[in-house]
Amino acid sequence: MTTTETFSEQLRVGCEANWQAATSHRFVAELANDEISDADYVRYLILDYAFLDILVAHVGQAVTTAPSMVEKRQYAGFLGVLTGDEDDYFLRSFAAMGVAEADWRQPYDHAVVRGFHEIMLGGERPHTPMCWRRYCRWSGFISAGPNRSPITRRRAFI
Repeated sequence: MTTTETFSEQLRVGCEANWQAATSHRFVAELANDEISDADYVRYLILDYAFLDILVAHVGQAVTTAPSMVEKRQYAGFLGVLTGDEDDYFLRSFAAMGVAEADWRQPYDHAVVRGFHEIMLGGERPHTPMCWRRYCRWSGFISAGPNRSPITRRRAFI
């Protein structure tokens, strides 16, 4: 590791093939080019909402274990964003796309959700920055895409 390389960058370099697979997947391209079907987008929303739920629990743990009030306040502020505007986006999206509450309320039987849960809440903290960085990387790619993000366009009608 160089003196300027971050821990998350070291993790990324260590799993370059998986990194590329995650950030250049067909799903990412379809989302970026507004070619994703409504059914696939709804499935994504449901899984992403489960990820949000797990992330909220993880950040809540961080609030309780942070070493000072400064760190606790930073985590609590992030928690407020996740449980406020972010949660509201999902709830409005589900309503606008006609997704029944029973379909989005408990998707924890899905392998991806179980995997997120294990990584985020199962004591594997070194993976947490990598998961978040991967999410931010592909979402950044999408928002810079030629047609702008369908998430942005879909948010406009929600």
